[in-house]
Amino acid sequence: MITILLSCSDLLNMEKIARNIIRSTGNAVCIFYATTASEALNIIKDTKQAIDLFFVDVNLKESGGYKLETEIRKINIYEETPIIFITKISYDLIGSSPLSSYQSYKKRNYISLPIDDLDVQGKLGLYLDNIISENSERENKDKPLVFKHSQGYIKVYIQKVAFIEVQNKCCKLYTAKGAFELKNTNLITLQSMIHIDSFVQCHRSYLLNVNHLSSIEKSSKKNWTAYFNELDQTCPISITYIKNVYNTYRK
Repeated sequence: MITILLSCSDLLNMEKIARNIIRSTGNAVCIFYATTASEALNIIKDTKQAIDLFFVDVNLKESGGYKLETEIRKINIYEETPIIFITKISYDLIGSSPLSSYQSYKKRNYISLPIDDLDVQGKLGLYLDNIISENSERENKDKPLVFKHSQGYIKVYIQKVAFIEVQNKCCKLYTAKGAFELKNTNLITLQSMIHIDSFVQCHRSYLLNVNHLSSIEKSSKKNWTAYFNELDQTCPISITYIKNVYNTYRK
């Protein structure tokens, strides 16, 4: 489900944009409506759903669209979320346009008044593939994995796993609530099941989840030790993988 917040003071323009959103996405969309900046901020703060895209009227009542953008960007999860502004001015991708840099283009775009159906659908289409991909990744993070072991089956929410150790086809998943042991499971099989960017290989026999890391300390010339929040156990990091672990941890 794609979630969009449409903030526009003109109800007729709001209706036209909403109609084109539905045409582009089918029924797989949830649209929140706001006619003032305060209404928009209340929706953002109150909704439990992450908003994937914002349409914002530049001349929005109370504070205007650009001031609303400033408030939206103060919220961590919306620092990079695209905003499509509704304006009377026509912008392009060259010269001194606000869209001239790639980073600006990823975060903001414009549709010009009067509302044109192809303009709305075209600008929305620029972001849909990425939104769908991010939503799919978000669903995978929340989806539990089911493993078979000698006693039957075990369901594990993989984001709660701090690190994974595999020795002689015996696999251990370490969480704050304890360790789960699986037989006849190798590292390659686990990697093929876990489609989450926060999991990285840190050693030939270990995977770790950077979201649970508290610190990384060097333990010898070619080895480091990973420490985790709410976990006494530590995990080794070898020189082969340290750069990738650091790069993922810093994202």
